[in-house]
Amino acid sequence: PAGDGADVDVDHLALQDVTIERGVFVDAADLIDLGGNRGFGAPPPACGDAPAFVGDVVLATDDDVAAFEASGIECVDGDVVFGRDVVDAVLTHLTRVTGRISIRDGLVQQIALTALTDAGAIDIAGNAGLVGVVLPVLDSVTDDVFIGDNDALVELSLPALTGVGGDLEINGNDALEDVSAPVVASVGGDLVVDGNDALAAVSFTVLAIVDGDVVAIDNDVLLAILLEALAEVGGSVVISGNDALADVDLDAVASIGGDLIITDNDEAATSPQLGSLQSVGGDLDVDVAPDFPD
Repeated sequence: PAGDGADVDVDHLALQDVTIERGVFVDAADLIDLGGNRGFGAPPPACGDAPAFVGDVVLATDDDVAAFEASGIECVDGDVVFGRDVVDAVLTHLTRVTGRISIRDGLVQQIALTALTDAGAIDIAGNAGLVGVVLPVLDSVTDDVFIGDNDALVELSLPALTGVGGDLEINGNDALEDVSAPVVASVGGDLVVDGNDALAAVSFTVLAIVDGDVVAIDNDVLLAILLEALAEVGGSVVISGNDALADVDLDAVASIGGDLIITDNDEAATSPQLGSLQSVGGDLDVDVAPDFPD
């Protein structure tokens, strides 16, 4: 057994009932070295002094999730993959994952990573029974966030998210009624909200910059798109096929690098708010012409 503060780099490390491949640095007394101990003198730089695992973690069952939780590991320098048989993806110690967090095509009903502040990417897709995604302190994601085709999803909580380095996509979640990230300020790729049948409102009230496209299409009952702080879009703005849409607030947008397309939103009774727009780099196709600034 490894003692407190031990530095171990092993081919396999047993954490109670779960076996995780590759290396680890963790302050814990209950680690069992199964051989191949080569040793290293410091934890991964990405994890600082936190108890850390080096490599990809695959949690195949709820027992694996419970064992990983009991290990006290706070940082994974790699990916974390939840298997299809996991029902409750609940971790309260994990604060950082440098790679991708992936939960796909499984039986999961709830995802609650209550201490997670940073992730490389997040991929939550095709989980038919998933009801809630709770990430209460998640601050930043280096690459993409994709939340799609989770038919029963009704809760998506991102209250602390300030930035996404890649795309932010929320697509095909049939029961989701509200999308809000109240403090997200920048998206380095595309912002896409597509085909969410019950979605009534999209609100990113302090979002200032989207380097890629802004796309909101085929959300059947969407009433409002509120992006009142958005000043710059590097790509195109496409808002189309939202049959109930009545309010499009883009009043702070000064420049759009690509096209501006706002069409086929059947109930849009008022023109989009574009009072600050100075330039559109591509085509302009708007059903109800806005009052552009002089």
